[in-house]
Amino acid sequence: MNKLLKTIKALTVLILITTLSACFGTSPPVKPEIQIRSEKLIEQAIRAEQKNEITRAELLLEESFKLSAAVEDTPATVRALINIGRLNRLHQQTTKARNAIDSALTMLTPEMEMYPEAAQEKALLELAAGNSASALSWAQKSVDTEKGAHLGRRLNLVGRVMILQGNDQDASKILDIALKQNIAVSNIEEHANSLRMLGIIARNDRKYTASEKILLEALTLDKNIAVSNKIALDLEELANTAKSDGKLKEAIGYLQRAYLVNSSSGRLHQAKTMKEKCAEIFELLNDKVNADKSRDTAISISNQLKGSSPETTRPSKSP
Repeated sequence: MNKLLKTIKALTVLILITTLSACFGTSPPVKPEIQIRSEKLIEQAIRAEQKNEITRAELLLEESFKLSAAVEDTPATVRALINIGRLNRLHQQTTKARNAIDSALTMLTPEMEMYPEAAQEKALLELAAGNSASALSWAQKSVDTEKGAHLGRRLNLVGRVMILQGNDQDASKILDIALKQNIAVSNIEEHANSLRMLGIIARNDRKYTASEKILLEALTLDKNIAVSNKIALDLEELANTAKSDGKLKEAIGYLQRAYLVNSSSGRLHQAKTMKEKCAEIFELLNDKVNADKSRDTAISISNQLKGSSPETTRPSKSP
């Protein structure tokens, strides 16, 4: 009994010492003021982009970059550069985007935390430039170096490139894994992205009923989290599936809904495309009146675009 009491007392003293040490001796270091300011500027930039204040967002990111670079805070500098690259890519400023991402990559090695994100942005830039082989290589690098919860997102990009290359069989295998990963980490947006691409693959395989079911599931998820541009994409793909299945009136219904979602969110290029697609299907239905109306709306949007500012896009939540 005495031995047991001694042991309990010893453990009590040890716990007390450890607790006191935690309270007084090993508190986490306080971030430098300049680092805090840099992070806040990035947060402000993301909020500015949400409001479609693109010029202000870019200025805030540039200020964050300068603050971080001035004290050689590499992680913060890279984060600013990646966000600058993403912002410019989303708004079709390709040269600026490429310069920012290439600069970020020169500061990174594959072992570093931000490398997978920079590699993914590089892949997206290569994809936008039509370089699918290079895009796939960079997308695979982002997968291979991912150590956190973004594996499903990175696999989605690999699957997307494979679909564009016509490699649906391998893309389907990759996207099945991505789907499971995204469900596991409760990433609803990427879960929907996986489903949308699997729906496209099902349509390519002429499995129209399966395609519609999968795409409707993606639409439900995107509506639950209110991601406007993804809702429009789901509706457009549902229209493509309906058209492929010969359901032309159903396809027009989806396209009209996609048009309204895009136009209401200021995505005029996409809204114009939806009306042009409507016109094509109305012509297949020998409905010249509605075909002309749809085409007139598309022309009207074109005139608006001549003097418009960059369109609203969904801002980045990461890195």
